[in-house]
Amino acid sequence: MRAVVSTWICVALAALCQGRVISVDDDGPADFNNIRAAVEDANTGDTVIILPGVYRGSDNCGIELMGKSLTIRSRSGRQSVEIDCEGKAFGIYVCDNRAGTTRIEGLTIRRAMHGAIKCYNSHPPHAPTGIPFRPGFADVIVANCRLVDSVDGGFLLDGHDNVTMVGCEIADNGAGGVYSYMSAPTIRNCVIARNAGYGVYATYPNIVNCTIVRNSTHGVSLWEGTVSNSIIRDNAMQQIYNSSTRAIVSYSNIGGGWPGEGNIDANPLFADGDAGDFHLKSQAGRWLSDDGRWTMDDVTGPCIDAGDPLAPIGLEPFPNGGRVNMGAFGGTAEASKSYFGGPVCETIVAGDIDGDCRVDFRDMSILLLRWLWSDPPIVRITAPLPDEVIGRYQANVPILIAAEAGNTRGTVVRVEFFISGPEGYEVGKVGEDTDGSDGWSCGWIWWGDWGHHPEGSYTATAVATDDNGQSTISRPVTFYVHGPR
Repeated sequence: MRAVVSTWICVALAALCQGRVISVDDDGPADFNNIRAAVEDANTGDTVIILPGVYRGSDNCGIELMGKSLTIRSRSGRQSVEIDCEGKAFGIYVCDNRAGTTRIEGLTIRRAMHGAIKCYNSHPPHAPTGIPFRPGFADVIVANCRLVDSVDGGFLLDGHDNVTMVGCEIADNGAGGVYSYMSAPTIRNCVIARNAGYGVYATYPNIVNCTIVRNSTHGVSLWEGTVSNSIIRDNAMQQIYNSSTRAIVSYSNIGGGWPGEGNIDANPLFADGDAGDFHLKSQAGRWLSDDGRWTMDDVTGPCIDAGDPLAPIGLEPFPNGGRVNMGAFGGTAEASKSYFGGPVCETIVAGDIDGDCRVDFRDMSILLLRWLWSDPPIVRITAPLPDEVIGRYQANVPILIAAEAGNTRGTVVRVEFFISGPEGYEVGKVGEDTDGSDGWSCGWIWWGDWGHHPEGSYTATAVATDDNGQSTISRPVTFYVHGPR
């Protein structure tokens, strides 16, 4: 009997921890008929499901989550739910979520003012004036959404590192597609196109398998960060603008070319870029989203099987060449199929990794490459602490900049330290350490005999390099420095 009672208690507690499911339907039976009422009623951990329809008016736009970590999603995908803000308000505002994951999924948000989705840091009363306060936010995931036709930006982000955008279309927005300041978001499998302004303006992004095209200024403007397996072309100004020159761009198709391992400059052969279809043409098979079927082209694009050979191929259908495609559909079930110059292989043969109907040296090469590969270094800033306020009251007293760094198979041989200052003020590389026996660190003189740098918010990053020549950039840490008062 005691065991039965314990079991029922566990089941009851599990049900409580899962949170409620709250439904919204503007013209049918549901818990609420507007999004605002559902969000205000919800608690952290709850799920708000929006049923098919077009949602307009002040009760469906300008939605603030008020520190709650919620899931807000459609029931039937982004084609079924449209939130039309009519140029009068932002769409959804995530701020101060401290516990749990916020997930926004399967929505179309149109004609927003000040961002379709925005995620900003807060500034509580105890923070000194001028000090950006970046608390320990929980994760935010924006998945399979369309953010289109907004007045001044599709996705706006400030002071939040734990943000992932995946499978989104961000297009035809005024003032740019994605704006990310002092943040380190991951942007994966997104189409970012035809925005009036930049495609992505970001401080420390990780851009993976994205298609960023036809934006009216830069394709990507970034300070540091990484770009891989992506297609960035046909933007009106520079395809990539990297003001620090420390961004790492690899295995991407960049208009006009870009230095970096695996980068190419070639017409990607989109299915119909003018109509917004950025699937890659293939003689072995290309997915038709509108029809829900495969078709074959008379040419095969150069971005198929051209991504990082060590990146996971994910859900790419067979034959997939054993290597991920570049672009927004690489690694997904809609990835264009690999063509080997003959009829498509219909049978999966044991050991045939690339899908060309043969087990040969190419399959062995793919296997050995993944088997012998050394993982890149891991690096993390340990000093200063995030949001630390540092006072300097006399000259020539260094500020410690330190990091942890390691590698599972190789050996870290160098860690370089970089500082960026208040907006518009560049410091650059402040030191490096090639002997990690007592930790990796350097001292930065903020106030010297020559004077001092401006008071304000600074950001430290570290770049670790191993004995295989692989490098990793740490996540940024923001701190504040002031002088005598």
